[in-house]
Amino acid sequence: MRFSGPALPPLICSVPKLLQFSLDRRLIINFNLLKTLLKSESNAISAIKCSATLLVCNLDRTVFPKLKILEDFGVPTNVILKLLTTQSKSLMDHHHRFDEIFEMVKRVGINPKSPLFAHALVVLGKLPERAWVRKVENFKGLGWTEDQVIVAFSKHPYCMTASIEKIKKNMEFFRERFGWSPEYVSRSPVVLSFSYEKRVLPRSRVFRVLEEKGFYEGRIGARQLMMGDKEFLKRYVLKYCEQVPEIIDDDIRGKIEHFGLIIGGSEENILAVNS
Repeated sequence: MRFSGPALPPLICSVPKLLQFSLDRRLIINFNLLKTLLKSESNAISAIKCSATLLVCNLDRTVFPKLKILEDFGVPTNVILKLLTTQSKSLMDHHHRFDEIFEMVKRVGINPKSPLFAHALVVLGKLPERAWVRKVENFKGLGWTEDQVIVAFSKHPYCMTASIEKIKKNMEFFRERFGWSPEYVSRSPVVLSFSYEKRVLPRSRVFRVLEEKGFYEGRIGARQLMMGDKEFLKRYVLKYCEQVPEIIDDDIRGKIEHFGLIIGGSEENILAVNS
């Protein structure tokens, strides 16, 4: 095993009972099992760093049966191994809790071959049942139906990890500024995870300036929030910056400089240096 130097103290601190187990009868055996399963020593180390309990638990009783359940349901091997390597804590729950989470993800209807299936398992593994209920009630208080919450979760499971305050602030802004309904947002739920201060508000300001100057008409859709910063700058800022110079504030200027874009000039010159 190659846990030495600076990597060793944090590992032992995360699971002090490592010191209580036999090196030969448990730690090395588990490490070798993981190394074989994950195809490399580096992958095994990544999994253990994610959850050092993998070194001390009974893998045959705790983890491997869950992997078999996922495999039998049709979850691809690469998705299962990625789950074990990067989110192994989600496989350390008691069997009854894992069964509950697994059944819930199945009921949602996420394709087991999609990486979203694993993401949904991870999210629900981190979210106690009472927290899930509280999140659903929060959505209902914002005008959502439970079916719309399920649709949103199936498309972007991490929308359920956003704080209640963040969801409320974004939803209220989406409704008042863009006229988006809960049904519309549920079909593009990633927007709920966006930072209000860093993405939602600055992009809304760009469109407000363009609207006031007559350069943009029509509805602002989720796509305008979801596109990458570089594409957004090219399409909605640099294209109009000569006619509407006030569109560029300090925040926008910083992003333009970050991507190496050129302010001004013909459309052909408004290109990314590295594009």
